Amino acid sequence: MSNLKKFLTPQGAQALRDFAAAMPVAIENISQSTDKLINVYRSTAEDLGAHSDSFGEMLDYIRKAQEKAAEAIEELPKGLEVTASKIDAYLAKKPSVSGN
Repeated sequence: MSNLKKFLTPQGAQALRDFAAAMPVAIENISQSTDKLINVYRSTAEDLGAHSDSFGEMLDYIRKAQEKAAEAIEELPKGLEVTASKIDAYLAKKPSVSGN
């Protein structure tokens, strides 16, 4: 059985849907964690002394990278849902996927 055919199952389609549903939650969790990290930095910045600016720059970089990543994968869940629907449609037309 080819690698592709292993995923052309109802379970494969559901796995794509589950992953699509989990992605926005993961992105939100990462965003919230980044916010918490920045808030901790802000509350302790004066105690960091000479390294305060370096930490601030690093956290700015982390925030920007997190935002770019979130934007980049914003459309991915929709694509996964579309792919899952196409698997369902394929299986409805050809319910048996064999190794032949």
